[in-house]
Amino acid sequence: MFIVLTTGFVWTQGSGGGGVSTGGTTGAFIRGPRAPKELPYSADVISESTRRVTDDNRSRQVTHGKQFRYSERRTRSETELPMMDSRETRFQHISIVDPVQGVFVNLDAGTKTATVRHISLPATQPNQTNAGNLAGRTQTAVPARVNTREQLRPEDLGTMEMEGFTVKGMKYTRTIPAGKIGNEQPITSIEEIWSSPELKIVFLNKHDDPQSGQRTMKLVNIRTIEPDPSLFQIPPDYTVKDDAAQK
Repeated sequence: MFIVLTTGFVWTQGSGGGGVSTGGTTGAFIRGPRAPKELPYSADVISESTRRVTDDNRSRQVTHGKQFRYSERRTRSETELPMMDSRETRFQHISIVDPVQGVFVNLDAGTKTATVRHISLPATQPNQTNAGNLAGRTQTAVPARVNTREQLRPEDLGTMEMEGFTVKGMKYTRTIPAGKIGNEQPITSIEEIWSSPELKIVFLNKHDDPQSGQRTMKLVNIRTIEPDPSLFQIPPDYTVKDDAAQK
């Protein structure tokens, strides 16, 4: 899902497929068949999670991130993660995706290492994002896969204005019947997904589950201009680890 770029390397694709070849002296960049155009954007991401520790005590965590999409479907996601040994220290997770080329890049700013993975993704697959959980999610109003032990009830919430865009809302109520996982009473979780048909991304995702707590992800400061192309390049001073080269 993410892009591939690195010192002295250029991503190229000929009639026989893609590859990494030597070229240039700046960060690598993507070359290949033209991708379907999509509306570019950049946005700030705010994620919040709350879980119950005891009956009268709750744990709350707020993280921030950024999302970028180039008009040719390349995306970049930046997310801060709290370090396990310190509440003050933050680790920035950066990933770049090119679904057309089938390339995912993870940038480790601490070690200045770019890890490249080649994956199979349909070029028409919607872009994915997940500021709050860091695991990509299809940006249409479709819930996660429902377990066979669960019952799912969808509800159309209509439309509303958000960040200057019209967004469509869906609500999904999942219920695990009593006894399915040893539970004495039914367990009900609720998820709301507000997505933009124009941008094809989720603007707001709210999840309330008595087992895992409450999670919210929202996009703010959305700008529909082309991001800086350098955001989708591996910095020239990074060491690149390409899984294709290791096979």
